[in-house]
Amino acid sequence: MPNAETARIIIDGSPLRYLYTGLGQFSYHLLRELSLLPYPEARLFALVHPDYAHLVPTGIFLEPASWLRRHAPPQIQRHLFAPCNVWHMTTENTKLVGTPTGAHIVLTIHGLHFLDEKNKADADRELKKVQCLVDRATVIVTVSKFTADLVREKLNTGDKEIRIIPNGISRAIGTPAVPSWAPTGRFLFSIGTFFERKNFHVLIPMMKFLPEFTLVLAGDTRGGYGKQIKDQIRAEGMEDHILLPGEVTESVKQWLYQQGEALFFPSMSEGFGIPLIEAFQQGKPVFCGRFGSLPEIGADHAYFWNDFEPEHMAAKVREKLLLEPKVDKSQRVTYADQFSWSSTARAYQKIYRSLM
Repeated sequence: MPNAETARIIIDGSPLRYLYTGLGQFSYHLLRELSLLPYPEARLFALVHPDYAHLVPTGIFLEPASWLRRHAPPQIQRHLFAPCNVWHMTTENTKLVGTPTGAHIVLTIHGLHFLDEKNKADADRELKKVQCLVDRATVIVTVSKFTADLVREKLNTGDKEIRIIPNGISRAIGTPAVPSWAPTGRFLFSIGTFFERKNFHVLIPMMKFLPEFTLVLAGDTRGGYGKQIKDQIRAEGMEDHILLPGEVTESVKQWLYQQGEALFFPSMSEGFGIPLIEAFQQGKPVFCGRFGSLPEIGADHAYFWNDFEPEHMAAKVREKLLLEPKVDKSQRVTYADQFSWSSTARAYQKIYRSLM
């Protein structure tokens, strides 16, 4: 293995190809904050496809993720990389398991969403893949207590410690951008990747009971679930009340959080839930279900739907929004301020150093 003078740490930055997803944001901000920390005893490398090299910050070296490196069998992959001290697998979805012999593995598990999304046979196959990563890992990290408990329940972690390092949030930088499609009146919004577990479809019938509002559903709608949502909006005649702008930039996202009256987050399976904290940071109310990590992350600051019956959901929204002028929004902001990508990066740096 390399000595301290030539220590190499490789961080899998492959999620950067999905920049506007939770995993993409995790990789982007982790690399960015790590690049700002003093680290004289090691060199940090980001394993990234060359098409996304521009997202790697100055101070982090590029480890090109060539086709061969990404798709060769594990027994060949491990010979395609120079020795390194630490290899950080930044997601449980990674397919790169042929890490160099001798490297300590840090494995970050964001969630086991396939347990909710797939049939039992497919879920069992996915679970076996994650178990292989767990077996190889030196240190296991999860983004929430909920995810840590789920990992202990569903996987054999042996005597390995599971450390919980929460995600951070993006602080507002620059001027919010008003999009060309901006609603002219009051609006509510949600944001996320259009997977079925995000449960966006329950919001459509609810909006019939909130006719004074427009609903903005931001995220990539090109997949099958996105088409389902579009079809449902047309079938229920809600085109004038629900906007689907697609993925939005950071500046437009800032505008949504600042100008929207509330965030809806009806997800059925969430390992963390970054949008909740982003909304709290702007002092905004959040409405969500009681699934996955949402009760943990929403804590005492979110409003929880007890079920997804449309009229009940709308009544809860209307009731709580009427009370908003009396709410001390600074408590939401103070809570959100606990979460920062800088703190996340420092926690990972501490782990890297402990393994060298």
